[in-house]
Amino acid sequence: MGDYPEHTVPAGQYLMIGDNRDNSEDGRRWGFVPEANLVGSARRVWLNFDWNRDPKITWGRFGQRIE
Repeated sequence: MGDYPEHTVPAGQYLMIGDNRDNSEDGRRWGFVPEANLVGSARRVWLNFDWNRDPKITWGRFGQRIE
């Protein structure tokens, strides 16, 4: 997906960013999400994965609380 210019997120909107940096189909491609469309919240880490590390998955973060 490459480099993106700096943007200002409008009030009442959110920019959803994928966790795969340049390979994510996320808000950098499809735009902002209105606050009214948000439901729930993140409470725990489900998966922490990094292609540049060995091992690729950080199992110690699985289920960890997000504060």
